Amino acid sequence: MALDNASLHVNAEAPALAGEALEKLVQQYNAGIKLADRMSRRYPRALVHELIYTSRLTAEQCHDAAAVEAWTKQLVEQLNAKEVGASQYSYEVELHAELGLSLPKIIVRTHGVTHEHALSVDFLN
Repeated sequence: MALDNASLHVNAEAPALAGEALEKLVQQYNAGIKLADRMSRRYPRALVHELIYTSRLTAEQCHDAAAVEAWTKQLVEQLNAKEVGASQYSYEVELHAELGLSLPKIIVRTHGVTHEHALSVDFLN
C-alpha cells in the first residue's frame, strides 16, 4: 500500500496517525467497503450505507419491542431524509414469539414496486 510518509490528522490538536496504525486503519476501511458491497447484492445500497452510520441494534435489544421500534424508526427517518431518488422507506416490527424477538423489516417502495427486507439478528450483529 502506498502510505509511505503519509499521515492523518483528525483535528489540529490530535497527534498524527501514521505508519502501521494508519495502514491498519486503511485496511479496516477497505474491508468495511468490501463488506458493504457484498451486502448490497441482497439489500438496497442506501440501507447498507445508512447502517454504517446508525447505532448498532444488539441481540439483547431485539428482546425489547420498543427498542427495536425506536431504532427502526430512526433508521427509516434517516433513509427518507437522504433519499433523492424515487424510493420511499417504511418499516414494520415483526414479533417472533417463539424466539421472544422483535425484528425490523424495512419496506422500500420504488416506482410503485414494493420490496420487503427482513433484518435478522445475525445480519444486525
